[in-house]
Amino acid sequence: MIDKSLSQQIYRELMNGRVINKLTYQKDGSMQSNALYEELFNSYDSDYRAMYENLGYELVLSSGFAFSRSLDEDDAYSDVAMKIQALLMVLARGIQELGYDFELLTTHDAGVSDKLLAQVETDEKRDILQACGLKKPLIDEAKNVLETRNIAYRNAKGSLVLTTAGISFFTEVFGDS
Repeated sequence: MIDKSLSQQIYRELMNGRVINKLTYQKDGSMQSNALYEELFNSYDSDYRAMYENLGYELVLSSGFAFSRSLDEDDAYSDVAMKIQALLMVLARGIQELGYDFELLTTHDAGVSDKLLAQVETDEKRDILQACGLKKPLIDEAKNVLETRNIAYRNAKGSLVLTTAGISFFTEVFGDS
């Protein structure tokens, strides 16, 4: 049976273009189960999948995260996906060029600091981001695109870390790091 309050929260998250991750980062540095993901997981086949399909969306439940996409995929979705891809590529390539492993982006107690993000943003990478419609500094675009959509979060140190959805998106687009 659907929990009305959780269902409304899920709807707001998904309609605002956010993914719902299975785990959420807590201020104490731990990872905690996300009640929204659990609600989707427990009632996906019986309720949520058909409900979102009737609203014109495909509700995708993956291992570790969920998201929705329009059944009539439009340019707005493609634009967002392109921006996410560009940011992930620039971040991964940049930290590796600076001598760090990709795992820096994926380890919840590590992450990429703003100082390191500023070092990643070379003229070449700025050109790539601008070509994809990302005009602000890398730090701001990471917040606007990745953090706002739950593709990444800030840990207790203030460093940027990819969520399960961010890691999966990167792997799907670029293969293993």
